[in-house]
Amino acid sequence: MSNLRVASLLLVAASCVALAQGRRGNPPPQEIHKIAADFEGVLKKVNGSKILLEVADGNVMEITTTRKTAVVIKGKHAQVKQLVEDQPIQVEARRGPGAVEAVTIRQGLADQEKTTNRPLKP
Repeated sequence: MSNLRVASLLLVAASCVALAQGRRGNPPPQEIHKIAADFEGVLKKVNGSKILLEVADGNVMEITTTRKTAVVIKGKHAQVKQLVEDQPIQVEARRGPGAVEAVTIRQGLADQEKTTNRPLKP
């Protein structure tokens, strides 16, 4: 009976540890791919399904593109191979299996040109 009680206590303790880790901000494994981040910098190279992005501090990041990556150049949908090197880009990315994956890549000023300084209607 005491072995059963010890095993039960160990099981409860392990469950509490798992719950505490989840409460500390550690996402469950299936949620890791949903974590997103935004990066801005200069596109240094397009090489197949990889792009090299130089960020403001001078570091160069390698970001993977997938067939689901949306590319927007001057407000129009495009392909990764149409990106122009040495131009500023914005990348919305997520953590993929073993790499940072681009969700959306934007290049050009079309988004900024469409904004106006008109007040919003109440």
